[in-house]
Amino acid sequence: MRVVCLISSIGLIALAGCASAEINLSGEPAAPDRGTHYDPAKAGPDAQSAPVKPADGGAPSSGGASCTDIFWCFSTSKCAASDAPCIDGCVHKGSAPAQAAYAAASSCESKALSSGGACAAQCQDPASESCPACLDGACAQPYAACGFVLHCAQLKDCLGKCGQDDLACGDRCQSQLTLVGSLRYAAVIACELSSLLGSCKSPCADSSSAGCSSCIATGCAAQYQACASP
Repeated sequence: MRVVCLISSIGLIALAGCASAEINLSGEPAAPDRGTHYDPAKAGPDAQSAPVKPADGGAPSSGGASCTDIFWCFSTSKCAASDAPCIDGCVHKGSAPAQAAYAAASSCESKALSSGGACAAQCQDPASESCPACLDGACAQPYAACGFVLHCAQLKDCLGKCGQDDLACGDRCQSQLTLVGSLRYAAVIACELSSLLGSCKSPCADSSSAGCSSCIATGCAAQYQACASP
């Protein structure tokens, strides 16, 4: 398996020692994912977010993780929506304020996605940006309180502050993306990977070359433009 750091016109993949995304030439890019938090690929009228209480009904223990760390843990631990022990383990890693913020964000999300909820109609089409956009609006306050505050274009600045090969810092930056930001960033990564393996394969034999960057910038212009929009 070969992994490369691609330098694009917005430089997302190349920053922070590939912390923002690792391009696996034999597989898929590591795109942002909030685990059991809203997933555009699973959205729909029956979509549910993670439970907000421990499965055993007891008082949750507390760690030092942030609210966004809790959601990121769902992804890195590969928690299924029905896997209460896995979810509880992530929630318990959070500080008391983080757990409260997580509960508020999760509760708002579940209410918005429920039948008759503010985003139920918009989330009928999981491929549309209208669903994450609706949720970002309907749950703006609890999402912001949790830490989901970065737009796609702001991710580059966040990653630029990370030290070389500081993957944990890159993860923290990704975990702060709004839902629309996460969706647009994933689109950028998918386009760059497709270009790298397809139309730009020849100029990207040297992935750090100007020719590679230019080729990908041309092929992914629409995705970059969307990422640059608030």
